[in-house]
Amino acid sequence: MENSELKQVLEALIFVSDKPLSSLEIREVTEGVTEEQIRQAINELNQEYESTHRSFIIQEVAGG
Repeated sequence: MENSELKQVLEALIFVSDKPLSSLEIREVTEGVTEEQIRQAINELNQEYESTHRSFIIQEVAGG
């Protein structure tokens, strides 16, 4: 999965989920993607959010 596609999938998963998602749950949906790739994509999304002055960030809390 390319990085841009991964970021789109992550955003969709995070914003439609009614509960925090663990990296394991994300990896189950994004077969073949490593935890490091997920973390990198989330960091890039947060940088994009900051540079476009969005009012939110993606943050890991209590394992989800």
